[in-house]
Amino acid sequence: MSKPTTEFPTIAGKKTQLTIGGSGPPLLYLHSAGGETEWMPFHEKLAQHFTVYLPAHPGFADGPRSQAPLGTPRLEAPLP
Repeated sequence: MSKPTTEFPTIAGKKTQLTIGGSGPPLLYLHSAGGETEWMPFHEKLAQHFTVYLPAHPGFADGPRSQAPLGTPRLEAPLP
């Protein structure tokens, strides 16, 4: 299996880390508050059957810190 790639698209005006790996139907993996934003062994297992999209929530990984309170509304953004 090929190594996942990491991109930094701008989503809702913020630079966002997005790691993509695998092949098959798309699977969006939203990490927990623990912030597992790096490609982990369980992502590799998922990537055997799916194209895994692993975005980092605002304030995690290499993305800018948000001043907004935690919650779903700040994470919502229209898809390109």
